[in-house]
Amino acid sequence: MAERAAGAARLRPLSLTLIAVGALLVLVSQSMTWAVAATAVAGASIPLDGSVCLPAGRAVALLALAAVGGLLAARGAARLLIAALLMGVSLVVLVGLLRGAVLGGLADVAATLPRAIDGSVAMIVDRSTLPPALSVLGLVAVLIGGLLALVAPGGWSGLSRRFEHARPDSAEGVAPQSAARPSDPVTVWQALDRGEDPTG
Repeated sequence: MAERAAGAARLRPLSLTLIAVGALLVLVSQSMTWAVAATAVAGASIPLDGSVCLPAGRAVALLALAAVGGLLAARGAARLLIAALLMGVSLVVLVGLLRGAVLGGLADVAATLPRAIDGSVAMIVDRSTLPPALSVLGLVAVLIGGLLALVAPGGWSGLSRRFEHARPDSAEGVAPQSAARPSDPVTVWQALDRGEDPTG
């Protein structure tokens, strides 16, 4: 039992760190220029950032950051559900990225841009390997972090355990508080009649 708790204590910060760092890497890559497209006639260059080349990148990064908070608070089945959802989403986006932009799918992205007057499509004239690499690295980190959260031992405790209120009468050495019960009205009147203070 102690070994399971220790294992969960080690996996929890590693999992959350991987997810958070991975999400930040994807967000950084979203703001970078992945490629430059140009039209055949006008000669205008159009920078393409991550929001164009990987539209789902920002969404999965924000989901991962939200999952960090969710995993901090959740435990049991809720933790497993959050981890499985995060893994599924990041895996889908990662596979799409590997099959698309990294493997030459930027030409398809350029084809969706406005055409020139003569109807020709934009062409990719320059591309950068750093932004896609950061996205791949970030998505892999999120995927591994989600996997660690999924397979972590059951001792992964959430915030709900910390915020549970113990019953006041369950503390050691503290007897249940015996609130002063109202005295019998007859007894009170008899004491007053004798000139005594019933509240004393």
